[in-house]
Amino acid sequence: MESNLDIQEYPDSLSLLQKQIQQSIEEHTLVINSLTNYLAEIQQLATLVVKTLKTGNKILLMGNGGSAADAQHIYFARSNSHFETILRCFSDLEIR
Repeated sequence: MESNLDIQEYPDSLSLLQKQIQQSIEEHTLVINSLTNYLAEIQQLATLVVKTLKTGNKILLMGNGGSAADAQHIYFARSNSHFETILRCFSDLEIR
């Protein structure tokens, strides 16, 4: 993609942008790495979701602002083939 913006004219802005990008990547990496501390809780939640759906019950999602957008993404991911594949994998597990 071609741009009319000459980066050389804004070296301070470029440096600041690079620092912000690097900081954002580092923060996201910390969050992702911390998820290993919650594997049991994640598995418990996944099991509950599968059990709820397998028994014909509903999962209600709601939110306000950004949380509403997250709820919509989760809802529409439910109809996504990737979600169905994951659900089938968990369905093979013995769920009590």
